[in-house]
Amino acid sequence: MNEMELLRVFGGISDRYILEADVKKRRRTNKRIIAILIAAALVLMCAIGAGAYFADRVGLLNGLKWYFSDTENLTEGEIKALDEMTSYKGEFRENTFKKAEVTFSGTIFADNEYTAVFTLRKTDGTPFTAPEGYVWRTGFADVGLDLFFLDHTSKSYVITPQCFINGDGSLSVAVHSNGFFQPQFRKYIVGFTNLYCVPEDHTVSSEESTERQELAYEALNAYCSEDKEQNRQYEQKRDKYFAYSEKISYESVIGEVRYLTDLSDIPDSTLHFDTELEGQTAEVRISPIGIDLALEGFGERMRYKDESSLPITIVYKDGTSFGAKRTYFMSDGNEDRYSCSIGFYPDRPIDFAQTDHITIGNTDLRIS
Repeated sequence: MNEMELLRVFGGISDRYILEADVKKRRRTNKRIIAILIAAALVLMCAIGAGAYFADRVGLLNGLKWYFSDTENLTEGEIKALDEMTSYKGEFRENTFKKAEVTFSGTIFADNEYTAVFTLRKTDGTPFTAPEGYVWRTGFADVGLDLFFLDHTSKSYVITPQCFINGDGSLSVAVHSNGFFQPQFRKYIVGFTNLYCVPEDHTVSSEESTERQELAYEALNAYCSEDKEQNRQYEQKRDKYFAYSEKISYESVIGEVRYLTDLSDIPDSTLHFDTELEGQTAEVRISPIGIDLALEGFGERMRYKDESSLPITIVYKDGTSFGAKRTYFMSDGNEDRYSCSIGFYPDRPIDFAQTDHITIGNTDLRIS
């Protein structure tokens, strides 16, 4: 029982005065409530700003396992670094999947490369699963230009991981540009055709594995998006490849997606500079999602072929650090002079604002 109720009980004050006092109290309280609500709104806006960097964060981050080995416990700065290089603009041009709902999770762009991520959920509510030894793969991945006078797309058969099952039973599908980029264009068609849960390459007998890849490459060799006559041959070979893929699949989801992604508002966040690296001239390109080195020098041109020959460590200002995995190595030259290119994906996105230095081999590179 509060003080007003006690006064009523003992007749110490009339209801009229209680109401007048209550109105005045409410006016004072309302001001406090308004102030509290404004503060709460500001806190909420800050929380949304920090937490809503991604339209579909789980799907997008899982799709980016193409790049990262750790996407579970990213810092706010790392998430912001990804957001600044991610586009959510675009529209579906085609979506024929009937047994799965397809949403666009975002396209990440850096160093003239882009990766679009889609999230699929089965319409019957069941989760995507894969038995031991099986993985989900697309039939084909598509990237290309959206030109009004022709459909200029490139198809590819992807053997690297690109489909990832999420904790909520959805499936993230990553479509990489694979070098299909022209600086004068900032809008691209990205998509994929069919999904198959197929045995991993190392679990399939060499005969089955070889046959599936050969069927895919036969279809791709016949494909030419501008030549309708040649594409009749492609369609026959494609159907044969799809039929075989379904034959060896644990499960399949059939359909085609084409999405127009718009990178117009995304600046390239890649840092470019030259430096001396272990006595050699090196051209370095670093973005939050990758590190690429172009080296020239004298001596053995295969000196960096071994993955342990040039380790990379990213060190933050708070003393924490993480490594990077090598993605490619190419070398050319002779005994007198050589050149090589080496690529790395960091274990997690690089937050330049928190980076103290990056150690490449025995050389520390300061990031300003």
